[in-house]
Amino acid sequence: MSVDRWLIKDKEWMRERKAQWADIHIRLIHSEKFRKKQLKAYEAYFLKGKEPKWDRAYDDDPIPLVFRLWFDPDQSEDNWNRILESVVNYPDSMTIENSLRDSFKIFQESDNAVHYSGIENVPNGFMIGLEERMFSFLYGDPESSEYIEFNGENFRAVRRFDGGYYINNYRWLDYPKLHNSYKSSQYKLEHWFCKLNDEYCEGLEKQAPNGKSDLKSVLLYLEKVQTYKYLPSDAIDETRAEYCRKVRDILDNLPLPKKMAQWWKEAKAKIDAEHSKLI
Repeated sequence: MSVDRWLIKDKEWMRERKAQWADIHIRLIHSEKFRKKQLKAYEAYFLKGKEPKWDRAYDDDPIPLVFRLWFDPDQSEDNWNRILESVVNYPDSMTIENSLRDSFKIFQESDNAVHYSGIENVPNGFMIGLEERMFSFLYGDPESSEYIEFNGENFRAVRRFDGGYYINNYRWLDYPKLHNSYKSSQYKLEHWFCKLNDEYCEGLEKQAPNGKSDLKSVLLYLEKVQTYKYLPSDAIDETRAEYCRKVRDILDNLPLPKKMAQWWKEAKAKIDAEHSKLI
């Protein structure tokens, strides 16, 4: 790979680059998911574009796709597409699949509200504001295929919206203070809406062998979204307030499966009634 984009002889550029790496390094350390050898390789790549020694036909990619995108000085869409094209054309399919799988696993860090809360000296966000763009690039258009094609094979970038999705976002909305301004779930609304159909809703309602279903989590989430409609402006942060406005706009104005429409109606009625008692 050409390192022309890394201006290593420019002292001011390197000074700024090292400052950027300090912020990233803190987050990588905080994740507790990377060995010292990996961190050294990531640092050399970020600062100098230095590619670790590896055999593309046999070894795993030492710099997974998500880091190649994040750490490249050229953040243009064209360059990101060139990087993706390079990765999906490695000679070995397993190397490609592992780089993709590792990347999506790493990106999940960006949805961790507690680990990257920004509270009590904890970093705010995993990718320091790159989360929305990275999500869009990795997962594609809401109506596009979930599969990334390479060497006649496919890797599925699963867009999962099970009970965990709802309870995870409910907790994020329920914290007294905002945790993680860049939590990636807030950028998934269009993808979530595209998943809404009768079959999906029946799956949420269906009981597991232990007798539980995801419906309780769904209702808690919907009620919390409606609660934000009544919170005074000085009691909430704009990040979560705007997210809830977007959710309500979808639920109020776009066609919904019968069950989701009913759940939303019930959630609104409950919260509206509770609010009216306080007036």
